[in-house]
Amino acid sequence: MKICKVDKLGMVVIPMSFRRELGITTETPISIDLVDSSVVITICDRLCKLCGKKIHEALKIQLCEDCIKSVKNY
Repeated sequence: MKICKVDKLGMVVIPMSFRRELGITTETPISIDLVDSSVVITICDRLCKLCGKKIHEALKIQLCEDCIKSVKNY
């Protein structure tokens, strides 16, 4: 457990060791929820910008493989 402070803008820094272990980058989508009296931060699935399907982590663009194929064939 790490103790963090909330700054004047309401921001909290996720410790670098946590980000490295979880693979969180500045591009990682996260959700923040209030559960009982706790703030819960969850890494969201990456979703295709065209169809909304889950994207494989290794893909560098924000399209699923099916949409990439359909765009190539267009």
